[in-house]
Order: sequence, then C-alpha cells, then structure tokens
Amino acid sequence: MDPIRLPVEAPSGGFRAVLRYTAFRNIWFAQLAAQLADKFLLFSLIILAYNISGGSTSVAVTLLAYTVPAVLFAPPAGVIADRLNRKQIMLWCNIGRAAAVALIPIAALVPGLKGDFLHLLLITLVFSAVGQLFGPAEAAVIPTILPRSGLITANSMALLTMVLTLVV
Repeated sequence: MDPIRLPVEAPSGGFRAVLRYTAFRNIWFAQLAAQLADKFLLFSLIILAYNISGGSTSVAVTLLAYTVPAVLFAPPAGVIADRLNRKQIMLWCNIGRAAAVALIPIAALVPGLKGDFLHLLLITLVFSAVGQLFGPAEAAVIPTILPRSGLITANSMALLTMVLTLVV
C-alpha cells in the first residue's frame, strides 16, 4: 500500500452513492425524522416549562433533565448496542420516545397533573434516557449495511444531519 494513499477512499457520487443502498437510506431518513422531532420537542419543552412555572429556573432544570441522561447513559448504551439487535434498538427507541412525547398531552388532561412541572421533568428524563441508545446503535449498524468505501460518506451524512437539525 502506498503510504500517501488513505486505506479507505470515498466513493464517487458522494451522498447519492450511499443513498442508493435502501437499508442506509431508510436508516438515514429515520435519523432525520428522529433528529427533527427531538429538536422540535426540546424547543416545545422549553416553552412549556416556562409557561408552567413562569421562570427561567424551570427552563434550566428541564435542559438539565434533557442533558444529564446523555452523560449517564451514553457509555452503557454503546455496550448495549454492541450486544443486541441494533435495528430493534433503533425501532424501540423511536417507539419509546414517541410514547414519552404522547404522555405530555395526556398528562395535561389529568386534573392533578395539568400545570404540574414534575411530570414534564420526568417525561423529559425518560425521553432523553431512551434516546441515548439510538445513536450508538445507528453508528454500529452503518458498517454492516454499506461497503467499506461508503463509510466515510455515510458517517459524514449522519453527522451533517445531526448538526443541521440543530439549526432548524
């Protein structure tokens, strides 16, 4: 091997080349939808927390509840993603997160929970904790569905999608 050449070269065609693979295209669209939903939910949680309490402290606590699971659960999430069916993990993560989000309006209908900040905080914790499994499972499944030559492009797409959804 020539020492100047990289061992893996990006395929010609860029993003289109990896999107030709149905399995990757499905995972990428699932990631796009999940990332957009995640960012819209975070924005909504901030507004809801402020409306419930009328103060910035509840917003800060909500952001902590959203962030702390990443610190606590990301390391074991990688181990779990390596040992279990990754596609099933991604599916169940999205189902679990959707169920957590569905609890927000349901809790608002319950007389004792309407306007209660604690239920919102618990839902935020559950949503974020369940979501920690998705990223490692997705990152681990990509090399199993694409040829080695497409990994750089696929990983670039995954990261670009994550960053661009922050802007939206």
